[in-house]
Amino acid sequence: MPKQTKTKKPVKKVVNKKIKEDTGTFGFAVVNFFADYVGWGRARRAEYWWVILFGFMVSWFFDIVCFGSPALCDLYDGLWVLATIVPGFCLAVRRLHDTNRSAWNYCWLLFPIVGWIIFLVYMCQAGTPGKNKYGAPRF
Repeated sequence: MPKQTKTKKPVKKVVNKKIKEDTGTFGFAVVNFFADYVGWGRARRAEYWWVILFGFMVSWFFDIVCFGSPALCDLYDGLWVLATIVPGFCLAVRRLHDTNRSAWNYCWLLFPIVGWIIFLVYMCQAGTPGKNKYGAPRF
């Protein structure tokens, strides 16, 4: 009986295909936000805006739970900000990198109104297709 040779498919490709299918989802964005917040590279629009929505939802949840106790609500909101300030900054930098912009563009937030609008436009723009000076898309 002839010996059958099995062709092994690389596991990495299957995993990458699965990751690529899930990258635009709310769950993937939130999990990736906390699990891989120091990862360098690029963040797609969906990943950034899903995390922003999640942040608002958590803040609204604290407001509902702490109704009638502003001090407790301020405490929870303060802890939430402390827990997410570094991952949020890293996500915004990765988003800027996706639009082929330097992290220095984050400094637009220091200029009220005009700077905030410019930063918002940057966050809403589509990323550069393919590879840019910050590398290929992560997913």
